[in-house]
Amino acid sequence: MKNTLLMLLFATTISVASAYPGSRSSLEIVSYSGPISVSVDRQYFGQPTDHFAVDNIKPGNRYIEIFGIRFHHGHAERVKLFAGRVFISNDSRISAVFDERRGFYIAETRPYGTYGYGGYQGYDTYGYGQDQGYYGYPSPVPMSSGQFSGYLDVVDDQWTESNRLQVALQGLTYNWLTTLQVKAVMETFWTESARLEFAKAAYSRVVDPQIYYEVNEVFWSQSSVQELSRYILQGR
Repeated sequence: MKNTLLMLLFATTISVASAYPGSRSSLEIVSYSGPISVSVDRQYFGQPTDHFAVDNIKPGNRYIEIFGIRFHHGHAERVKLFAGRVFISNDSRISAVFDERRGFYIAETRPYGTYGYGGYQGYDTYGYGQDQGYYGYPSPVPMSSGQFSGYLDVVDDQWTESNRLQVALQGLTYNWLTTLQVKAVMETFWTESARLEFAKAAYSRVVDPQIYYEVNEVFWSQSSVQELSRYILQGR
């Protein structure tokens, strides 16, 4: 029943391959709060997804709106979760995150030319499709956004830093993460030592180690960057 309501609710949205033909910038939004629907400058992209991406987006300040679904007395309602101006750099691939508790934020901006999160599948999405593999490999597969959201909630709910780190490390035992997910976990820690310990442990459990250098953005001190680099190089 819920699926039918979802389909009807989003039936009026428009799916297009690109926002501004001729531009080389692109935007992707990973949702840790379930499927979302997105509009860019009032252009609506249809099917709700937890990993939205659009290419050929015009550089500059774009007006982004994010919608989710809430059920009230058995009826599905589309609600606006975020609305604001987002700066899109020229010839860049912008990766953003949406979390209802933490809001919307830009995780990284990289020069266009490499596909950072998932292989390009055509149309307007880049996706984490498990049947197509991640970064071209058949396995392993990282946590889905729903699984990761639950994992992050449990980590964030711990009252002490030691418990927070212990729970975060437990999550690595049978799961794989993306570099972006590792960064999100690191940002929940209060101390640099916990961030560093988790970054070391998580390196062997990421599906995209070739861009693991990006976790250095979370560290506060250069010594942590250097220590993680030594740790990774010694393990090769």
